Amino acid sequence: MLKLGGPQDRVTDHRINKSWGNLDAVIDGNLGPILQKLQELS
Repeated sequence: MLKLGGPQDRVTDHRINKSWGNLDAVIDGNLGPILQKLQELS
């Protein structure tokens, strides 16, 4: 499950227990750090 938002300004993927800050950048399309981590785990 991928969770966006909240007062913490972060994106969290509970499947891998990982969070990334700067929600605005993610919403703007900066998915690089998230995709990189998912590729490392595959």
